[in-house]
Amino acid sequence: MKSLETIIIDYLENYPPSLELFRSLKQAGNLYLIGGVLREYRDKGAIQDLRDIDIIIDIRERSRWEEILETHRPKKNSFGGYKLVCSALIVDIWPLEETWAYREGHVVCKPEEYVMNLPKTVFLNLDAIIYDFNENIWHDEKYLEAMNSRVIDVVLEKNPRILLNIVRAMVLKKRYGMSFSDGLQKIIREQMNLEKDFTGRLLEIQEERYKKVILSGEEIEKELEELR
Repeated sequence: MKSLETIIIDYLENYPPSLELFRSLKQAGNLYLIGGVLREYRDKGAIQDLRDIDIIIDIRERSRWEEILETHRPKKNSFGGYKLVCSALIVDIWPLEETWAYREGHVVCKPEEYVMNLPKTVFLNLDAIIYDFNENIWHDEKYLEAMNSRVIDVVLEKNPRILLNIVRAMVLKKRYGMSFSDGLQKIIREQMNLEKDFTGRLLEIQEERYKKVILSGEEIEKELEELR
């Protein structure tokens, strides 16, 4: 299997502005990739459609970082990071110390422990997969446990986008043929009781996130019915 770095660089060579952005980010600091792009690599040994990527950066060259922000004029995303749109690539990126769970005090540790604790900052265990791009090191124990147990569980319950994460959990459950933990089921039931048209709201969020139908209304309603 080719290394993840080789696959990403090979892919981005078809999109020169995105490749230039990625190289500039690597010069600005140590990069830590997280979530979906890593699952795709683990699933297929390849990246076939890299539309978006989540990155955490430990900034080393502040001037280079500020130059990137000045050039791309990013919007703030829902977790307080930056959304950069370049060519065919959407990059959501956070300075390491501004990771939402650290900034809000939901995960407390010393700054030198930020990297090793990144898997504790995500909502779902299937997102607890981190790749240290500069050192070629994986932090993926919780992710591997999830894949082995076939259970989707909650790592950090505090999250500003609970409903989005419920949609994502349902999509991942279907993709991998997994089940929900008791803790995740409880959270879904609690949210269900807060929304008058919960199925409709989840469908709206799915369309916003994926720009297509992955789960039909009937499939979502069936999932919810099993939790009632």
